[in-house]
Amino acid sequence: MPAPSSQSGVFVGAYASSPTTQSWDPHLERAYLSRIAEIPGVRGLEVPWITSLHAHDQSWYARQLPAGWEMVITQIGGVVHRLADDPAYGLASADPGGRARAVADVASIRDDVARLHDALGRQVVIAIELHSAPASTAAHGTTAALTESLREIAAWDFGGTQILIEHCDERQPERPTAKGFLSVAEELQAITDAATGAGMVVNWGRSAIELGDPDLVPEHVRAIREAGVLAGVVLSGVADVATDYGPAWADAHPSFAPGRAGIGADGSLLTDARAAATLAAAGPHVWCGLKIGCRPRNAPLEQRVSLIRSGVERVLAART
Repeated sequence: MPAPSSQSGVFVGAYASSPTTQSWDPHLERAYLSRIAEIPGVRGLEVPWITSLHAHDQSWYARQLPAGWEMVITQIGGVVHRLADDPAYGLASADPGGRARAVADVASIRDDVARLHDALGRQVVIAIELHSAPASTAAHGTTAALTESLREIAAWDFGGTQILIEHCDERQPERPTAKGFLSVAEELQAITDAATGAGMVVNWGRSAIELGDPDLVPEHVRAIREAGVLAGVVLSGVADVATDYGPAWADAHPSFAPGRAGIGADGSLLTDARAAATLAAAGPHVWCGLKIGCRPRNAPLEQRVSLIRSGVERVLAART
């Protein structure tokens, strides 16, 4: 694969648009990653950790990364996977066993990152995005529990990789809920109390789900920036009407709304103007991510790559 064209560009959550989600095909996945590497402005990947860094072959995946690419790991897929069978699970869980199981998973992420760095002979992962689960009334989350988890995790050696809390929507009585974890204020309090140097990330779509108004997302960004812990912003869309991606307010990662070239997702609330307002609130010293899905699910490779290319171009334009 060619080396990436930019070291200050966009982290792409390529898994959300992968053509191999339903059926594993290493040749197709290799072609997909190679095409993404050709897109100007791609800095690297946002990669999900569910039970490992790749659902099929972690060592194969490591060999596909272009020289110079960096990586951000998100555990949200793993958290949702665990919560399906273990509602007490989470770094913010008031249940000691549920919290311990979540901390143990972070130890597994740490070990997978170390193996990846050893295999490539360099630091690739700049940050790990963790989450303030759980979301159930049976085992609620607390600031104190999240604080304790952050302190435990900070005692480990991550080799320079930063620990971040990716804010997901707080449960609201009158609003649809996607994740329903702690509030921004509670997460900020835990980070302050832990005093470990952890940061935070805003996911545009999930903040829009929580707030019910896409024009209010910059408020989340400003609050975290003013607290001095904003590390990144991930642009991922959402719709307030039913679309090919799912029902209204589903956390399904639609792309930008259609732009001048006509590329995008009908119904998406993520527009160029809203992206620009969000990134202006974030300031110039944070990294940017793009996580968008592709519909239909059987879309050809070229359609997926074109959607990502358009999205990266629009993120970069929103930053200027």
